[in-house]
Amino acid sequence: MGLNTKPNKCILICATTKDGVFESVEEIIDYEVDGGEFFLFSNNPPKKIVFKPTRSVFKRETNASPKYLVFPLINYLGRNEKRAINRSKIASSNFFNTTQKDNLISFSYCGNKAYIEILPNYEKQKDGILKDSKKEITAVMVCEYDTCIFDSLIKQDESLFDFLFPLCLIKGSMVGSPWVELRNKDGLVVSRHHFVCMQTITKKEVDIINDYHIVHYLSSVFRMGSKYDIELKACVVKLVASIQYREKIEQAMVSIVSAIDILCKKNKIIESTLFDLLDDETKSALRLIIDESSDKMKSLAIILKKSNKYEYANYIEVVRNKLLSIDSRPGNFGAKVVRLLELYNFNDKYVINKTFPEPGVCNWEKELSRCRGVAVHGMIDDENDIKKIFIILCHLQDIVLRILLKSFCYDGLYGPLCRFGNASEPIDWVLPKTSPLLLGYENSIDE
Repeated sequence: MGLNTKPNKCILICATTKDGVFESVEEIIDYEVDGGEFFLFSNNPPKKIVFKPTRSVFKRETNASPKYLVFPLINYLGRNEKRAINRSKIASSNFFNTTQKDNLISFSYCGNKAYIEILPNYEKQKDGILKDSKKEITAVMVCEYDTCIFDSLIKQDESLFDFLFPLCLIKGSMVGSPWVELRNKDGLVVSRHHFVCMQTITKKEVDIINDYHIVHYLSSVFRMGSKYDIELKACVVKLVASIQYREKIEQAMVSIVSAIDILCKKNKIIESTLFDLLDDETKSALRLIIDESSDKMKSLAIILKKSNKYEYANYIEVVRNKLLSIDSRPGNFGAKVVRLLELYNFNDKYVINKTFPEPGVCNWEKELSRCRGVAVHGMIDDENDIKKIFIILCHLQDIVLRILLKSFCYDGLYGPLCRFGNASEPIDWVLPKTSPLLLGYENSIDE
C-alpha cells in the first residue's frame, strides 16, 4: 500500500479464542478516528482505523445441538402481573442470570414453548431508559429451536427479528435485539449471531397492552409465528415515533400521517381525482384541450415577461402547472382516512357525525386534511388550533393502532390512545352509538 493510496477494503474479520471463533459474515464498515489521548500533544496525531462488521457470528467448538433460542431485548417495557403461573420447563438463560419466577411471561410461539423473562434490575434499567434516554437490556426472550428459525439464520433473513414489532405496541416503545444465541439443552451457548440492532426511541411508557393482558397478547400475535411485510413494520415504527414525540405536535403529526399513507398504499387506497371519473375517450379529448391551453398560456407568460410584467407571468405559470397536473393532484387526506375506517369496519365516522354539523363526515374530512396540512408544513401558531390538532392526532394514532392490532391477529383488550386513564377496550369498541367524548371530541371542532 503506497503512502497516498487508500487502504484495501477489509472483507473478513476472524478472531479465535479458547471458547470458540468469532467471524464477520457480511459487509464491514471502516472509519478513521484519532489515535487517542497518548497523541494529544502531537502536531500530527496518527489515525486509528475502526472496523465494524454489520453482522457477525461466534461459534463454540462443540458437537452439542441447539435446543433453545435466546434473544436479549433492548428497551422492552411490560411485566406480567399474573403471578400465579409456573415456570416453563425451558432452560433459563444463564448468561443473563434470569432466575426470578415472578418475572416470567410464558406463551406459545408458532406452536413452541416460549417465555420472556424480566431481568432482576428491570426497574433500574427502566429509569435509565425513560429518564436518560438510554438503551438498556431489560428482558430476555427464550423459545424452542426449530428448523424454520434455523433457515432464517442461515439466510441472514431479517424476518428473524419480526417478532420485535408486536412487542413495540405493548408500551409504545421501540424494542430492539442486538443478537440471538443458540443454546443446548443445558443452556450453554452453541453459537451467537450478531445483527445491527434497530434504533430505539423511548421517552415515555404508554399503557397500550395492560400488564394483566400481556400473556394473552403474546399468545395471540405469535400463534402462527411472526413474519410481516415491510409496510406493516414501517407503520409500527411511524406510530411509535408519533407516540414518543406527542408533545412535539408537528413532528408527531408528520409521523402519523406517514403511517396512514403507508397503510393506504398497503391496502391500495389510491389518491383519486375528478379526472379518474372520466372514461378513456373523454380523458383523451380533455387532455388535448389542456395541452393546447397550456401552450397558449406558456406563450402569454413569455409575452408578459418581455413587457417586464414578471408578477403576472408567474401567476400564469402557476395556473398552467396546476392545469397540467389535473390527473396527478394529491388526494384528500381526510377521504383516505375514512376509506381506511370503512375497510377495517371501524365506526368512527358515524360517531364523528354527532360532533360536526351536517353533512357531518364531510366536514370532518376537511378538518383532517386541514390539520394535516397545517401541521406538516409547520404552520401551527394558534393555541386553540393546537388543541384541535392534538385531538385529531390522538384519534389518528388510535385508528392506526387498532389497524395494527387487527393485522397482528390480536383479539383482546387494549388502552385507546385517544383516552386518558386506565381504560381497556376491545379493538372494535367504537360503535355508532359511542359518545364522541370518548374519542376526545368535546364539542364540534369548529366551535
